[in-house]
Amino acid sequence: MTDRRVNDFSQLPGSVRDIAETLGLDVVIRLVDQFGGCEIYIPDQIKPDHPLMALGETAARALVEYCPRDRINVPKSLNPKPTASTIEDLENRGLTRNQIARELNITQRHVRRVANGEDTSDPNQINLFD
Repeated sequence: MTDRRVNDFSQLPGSVRDIAETLGLDVVIRLVDQFGGCEIYIPDQIKPDHPLMALGETAARALVEYCPRDRINVPKSLNPKPTASTIEDLENRGLTRNQIARELNITQRHVRRVANGEDTSDPNQINLFD
């Protein structure tokens, strides 16, 4: 189950922040628990056997009403992304990168990129300070 250490909606990934503000954090937590790490398509109408019904009928119907015909990249976790120092600390404690990924609920690829000092920002994201 998803860790619920979100203190305010500004800490949420952008892909689910509006959903939390409109439909509630509980709906986002259910999304992450059921579909974390996946891109999901929200239809404009929902049938009883649709996978979104795993959220509960009320939440599924609210999501369809709020953002029909939309695609959502559901984050794997609602926890803020770990910093390089967090990953370095875990490596210093003897954890492998695979164990770190499992501990932090992130991909091993992300652990490797952060640990190797690679730029983890999205190259398609506009820098607001340029």
